[in-house]
Amino acid sequence: RKVKAMAERLGITFVFLPPYSPDLNPIEFIWKSIKREISSMFLMCKEELKEIVENLFYIFASSLSFAKAWIEKFLKIPEIVTIQ
Repeated sequence: RKVKAMAERLGITFVFLPPYSPDLNPIEFIWKSIKREISSMFLMCKEELKEIVENLFYIFASSLSFAKAWIEKFLKIPEIVTIQ
């Protein structure tokens, strides 16, 4: 309740995604991009993979274009998500 009240004061609207809808989850855009980037790399060890994934995650997660792409895709999907 406290979070909802604070969000209302700040003008934030919560968007609740339907269950089992990974195509609507913004994190999936990031994982897809990370997988695309590392698929062509030859990595020597798990530590190298971990470091690269962490770096790519930071880069993609901080990119406004990812948020914009998710919002544009989300808004094209009619009537399947309820905003509460």
